[in-house]
Amino acid sequence: MKRVLALLFVGMVFNSPRLFAEPYIGVHGGYLLPLDLTSVMIAGTNIPPGTTSTPIHYEGTGFWGATLGYFTYGIPWLGIAAYVDVSKQNQTNETLTVVTPVWGPIVSTTLSVNSGTGTLSVVETDFLVMFRYPNRYAEPYGGFGVAILGATRTLGTATAYGETIVYNVSASTVAPGLNVRAGIRFAKRWHVAPYIEWKFTLSEFSFFPTGGASSSGISGVKGTFMSNSVLGGLSYVY
Repeated sequence: MKRVLALLFVGMVFNSPRLFAEPYIGVHGGYLLPLDLTSVMIAGTNIPPGTTSTPIHYEGTGFWGATLGYFTYGIPWLGIAAYVDVSKQNQTNETLTVVTPVWGPIVSTTLSVNSGTGTLSVVETDFLVMFRYPNRYAEPYGGFGVAILGATRTLGTATAYGETIVYNVSASTVAPGLNVRAGIRFAKRWHVAPYIEWKFTLSEFSFFPTGGASSSGISGVKGTFMSNSVLGGLSYVY
C-alpha cells in the first residue's frame, strides 16, 4: 500500500503544472541574415514627389541580445516574454536605380553606393505572447507580438553621374513592428537550459536627418524592413 501511495505521489508531482511553470532570463548571440530595405521612397530638395529606388541591400552580421519570460502555473503552455536585440549592418556595394516621375515620362538615374560607407543600426525590443509544449528533454515553443525598433541609418559617400558625392548623413527613427519567433529549449541542468531560435521582424522605417538635406539634396529615405535571424543562447530557469 505504501509503495502504491508513493508511486501516486511521484506521478502527481511529475505531472503537476507547477513542474513546467517558471520565470526565466536568457542571453544569446546570433546571425542576422542579409536583408533588403524594400519599397524605398526618396525625399529631398529638388527631388520630385514619388521618387523611388531599387531595394537597399545590407550584409549579414552577428548580433547579441537578452530575454526575460514567464510561463504560468495554471496554463503551463502559455506565457509572456520580452526580448532586446542589438545589431549593426553594413550597406553592400551596389548600384541603386532611382526612378523620378517628371510630368508623365519616367526618367531613370543610377546611384552607385560605396561598400562600407553606409550602415543600419537597430535596437529591437519585442513583447510576445508565448506558447510551448512542456517537455523536460526538448521543449518546442513559439510566439508572436509587437516590436519597437530604434534604428539609425548612416551614409558617407557615393558616386553618381561619375562624381563622388559626400553625404555624411545620419538619421534615426523609432518605429513599431511585428515579431514572430520559434525555437527549442533543451533540458535544463542546474537551472541552466540552452535554446536555439529563429525570428522574423517586419517594420517600416522613415529616415529624415535633423540636419536637413545632404549635398545631393536627399533629405529622407523611407522603406520596408524585413529581417530573418537565427540565434542560440543560455537561459536561467528559476
